[in-house]
Amino acid sequence: MTLEDFLKSLCAQAGWPLSKTASGDYNVIVPTAGGRLQKLIINEFVEDGTAMARVRSVIGAADILQGDRPMMALRMNATLRYGAFAVEKDHLVIADTHLLEGLNSEQKVRSMVYLAEQADRFEKMLLGKDQH
Repeated sequence: MTLEDFLKSLCAQAGWPLSKTASGDYNVIVPTAGGRLQKLIINEFVEDGTAMARVRSVIGAADILQGDRPMMALRMNATLRYGAFAVEKDHLVIADTHLLEGLNSEQKVRSMVYLAEQADRFEKMLLGKDQH
């Protein structure tokens, strides 16, 4: 199953909006607690001949990582069930990587929902608003 087929099927079943950007990334809007929404950005890549998908969600601008927050984020990485905090361009994100093989796995779906929930949780905690 291709990444696009997987996402189309998943989003149709869940009722989540799916779009594809000009750069080839997929955007999936996942509802989270309290009527909030969180965008997952998903792209395909190949590393060492293996097709993979990177799933990430923006929490906010990376400049919120001041004082003790960088160390706090690294400590929280050790407690996350899926994914990890990272800085991508100028944004703090939570990201995870999956093999494209076996994409219909329920665990991959749980991971995507978890990333959206965690990104939203930290966005709310750090920014106090629903921006991403």
